[in-house]
Amino acid sequence: MGICLDTLEKVGKEKEKVEEEIERQAMRDKDVLRLMQIPGINLLSGFIITAEIGEIERFPNPGKLSSYAGLVPLFCTIWKRTKKRCKIS
Repeated sequence: MGICLDTLEKVGKEKEKVEEEIERQAMRDKDVLRLMQIPGINLLSGFIITAEIGEIERFPNPGKLSSYAGLVPLFCTIWKRTKKRCKIS
């Protein structure tokens, strides 16, 4: 039992170091700081969004970015009926 507690304590310390490094890197990123101005976006959320998007310039317009994020509903016509399927991943 003692070995498990020691291991848990070491993992906790390593986790703190990783979180501190993420915070240091995120605070130097202008895009993360800009995202943090949006209500509900904190440092970690901004860092994750920035990492997921990558280079924003690869999207020719905001609609392409929204589609990439899965936020644009898809429409299809089947037998003269229009079905709306929202794909939010």
